Amino acid sequence: MKELPVIIQTSWYTIAATALMTIQPFLTMLTMNSEGGYDYAVVSTTFLAELTKLIISTCFYSSNPAKQTHRSLSRRDVLQFMVPAFVYFINNNLIFIILVYVSSTTYQILSSLKTVATGILFRIILKRELDAVQRTAILLLACGAATSQFPICEDCSAQLIFVNGSNATEVAEAMVAAAESSSSPPSSAWIGVLVALLACLNSAFAGVYSEMLLKKDGSLHSIHLQNMLLYTWGVLFNAIGLLVKDSEHLAAKGLFGGYTAAVWLLVTNNALNGLAISAILKFANNIVRVFAHTMAMMLTMILEVLFVSAPLSPQLCVSITVVSCSTFLYNSKPPPKKVATSAMQPLEEDKELAQPIKDEAAKPPPDVEELPSPKDADPTDAKR
Repeated sequence: MKELPVIIQTSWYTIAATALMTIQPFLTMLTMNSEGGYDYAVVSTTFLAELTKLIISTCFYSSNPAKQTHRSLSRRDVLQFMVPAFVYFINNNLIFIILVYVSSTTYQILSSLKTVATGILFRIILKRELDAVQRTAILLLACGAATSQFPICEDCSAQLIFVNGSNATEVAEAMVAAAESSSSPPSSAWIGVLVALLACLNSAFAGVYSEMLLKKDGSLHSIHLQNMLLYTWGVLFNAIGLLVKDSEHLAAKGLFGGYTAAVWLLVTNNALNGLAISAILKFANNIVRVFAHTMAMMLTMILEVLFVSAPLSPQLCVSITVVSCSTFLYNSKPPPKKVATSAMQPLEEDKELAQPIKDEAAKPPPDVEELPSPKDADPTDAKR
């Protein structure tokens, strides 16, 4: 129990990210108008969030001149942070394309696959070894997240009565009519599914690549300097997207047109959430981020049941159980270690463990007396 305060102190960013991701959907709902739309430019919130993160990171970095290392940055270091920023920008716009072809529920179910993609890229790019239990826990996490999004069959009882009271022809005609009334044809739905899978892969790649950049130089560069590089590119890309997508809105109402107190709270929440996730990638890893995101989704659904009068579905109960079990399984094992690049090149952890053994082997056994050397032999013994 004495270690609990230390764990909480070192994991504050994980707790903060989970809390911020939990309240994000509620803040988004507060910014909607009576018609279910938005009176402000949606891309402007992302732009202002990136700008806020850049300002905060710059202030923290400038406040400690002793640890400023920006002069040692190369052009390649600066350009490398463009990759995750561009992928995040693309993903933010892919969501609008996906929701044209598939429902939001289908998109949420497919988004669970990014958990598995993160685990795979975590092994390929970062060379981190996940044992069988941890791989199983990640797969269970994805299944639990997907289960929570399965729709509730509200008309099952009515359909059962309809079947019992009708002949087979009527049932078949009803099934055909339901299929024809679908919102999008199968070919269009497959487009949405493929784009959603691409978005999952992009999201996992951006997270893993960001972690690689944040940890590449160890503690040489401050996290605030690295955040400055990432968010500078984010501001640039979102500014371009804002000008292209919402140029008419900007000309008519300006950048802050339609903004309310709830919108400013949403921008602040998104900015702090981004900073917390960056700390997770720097000081923990992407798997922790995935678990935090899934736990936030579960907490959001629980809060909806408690305060928004959402129904408590069996899917949610099963999902919470599966996610909790997967979290316990993953944390029952030590953190993933780096994989050795060859059989003759041991890991750094192995070298540290082998050093005390080597030192102990160099010492003589404690119970064995040292024999005198020939030079120390008594000459009288030689005469005898």
